[in-house]
Amino acid sequence: ALRYYRRQKEKIFYTGQKINRLKQKQANLLKELQSKDLHLCFGSKKLFYAQHNLENNNLTSHKVWLEHFREQRDNRSLYIGAKDEFRCNQILQLTPMVHSGKGNRFVIQLRKNTKAREYVYGACIFKYMSSLLAKTIVQKSHGVSYRIVFRGSKCYLQAMVTFDIDTDSYRTRKTYGTIGLDYNDGFIELAETNETGNLVGLKHYDLHYHGMGNRAKSEIRE
Repeated sequence: ALRYYRRQKEKIFYTGQKINRLKQKQANLLKELQSKDLHLCFGSKKLFYAQHNLENNNLTSHKVWLEHFREQRDNRSLYIGAKDEFRCNQILQLTPMVHSGKGNRFVIQLRKNTKAREYVYGACIFKYMSSLLAKTIVQKSHGVSYRIVFRGSKCYLQAMVTFDIDTDSYRTRKTYGTIGLDYNDGFIELAETNETGNLVGLKHYDLHYHGMGNRAKSEIRE
């Protein structure tokens, strides 16, 4: 009983600390909105403040820091779409390749920032929910937003779309079985049990990035 009391007391303390931090964060945001002086940093605060301590961050000069900061700042772009726009997005459009033999291929059309409205063309593959994405684009039921992310020499395209799902047909109960995920350094293990608790399936997912960095967290979410 004493051990339980101490755990609960410790939990209450850290919860109070978290609430205080959130209240301070809310106050700072309200102050920025009222003064209309917004504090934005697209290259990460950590890298921004590294300019004041170059040696400890393995930077030889302020010029080298500026190159790193600009590269980090410009490594992603976001294009917000709407369903009343062409292909559900005014700047970037995807067109399903219906005659390609595979339903997960799309043609990319990205408008350049020029007065002549020039475009950059390419192709991409979506391995997850590509059929629903193509259906949304063709029927224009929702807007589609895109994020372009540069990681080293590679470029990734993420699509964000809202799907209408009948929640009555989805019910989560222990009697239907259970799925468990075990997160490890470099891989994820998935285990599935049936309604009686017997193991019915195992799956192994390898991760490219290790540790708890931003790239590793992003890969786990994907």
